[in-house]
Amino acid sequence: MATSFALMIQPVDADADRMDFADTFAAVDPQAPALSVGELSTQRGDGIFESIGVVDGHPQEVGAHLERLAHSARICDLPAPNLAQWRAAIDHVATHAPAGSR
Repeated sequence: MATSFALMIQPVDADADRMDFADTFAAVDPQAPALSVGELSTQRGDGIFESIGVVDGHPQEVGAHLERLAHSARICDLPAPNLAQWRAAIDHVATHAPAGSR
């Protein structure tokens, strides 16, 4: 049976010049509520959704996923994602998620 793993990310500016993003990640209970009442994306309906498969600890097609993420942000007129932060988040999940997570 697959288990779930969820990571909340506090976004940083796309042009933020930093190497370590660990302080912007927080593992959360995937069964617990995660949105606040004031979450604007649920009120306005804007948002970007991207899923990445991880096989034996190796995320699949990361570059293509990040390109789509940035493109989606542009066409939705949302702030550009910091791709280094998202790559670090993907690596964090691939490293810390238990085997069989989804």
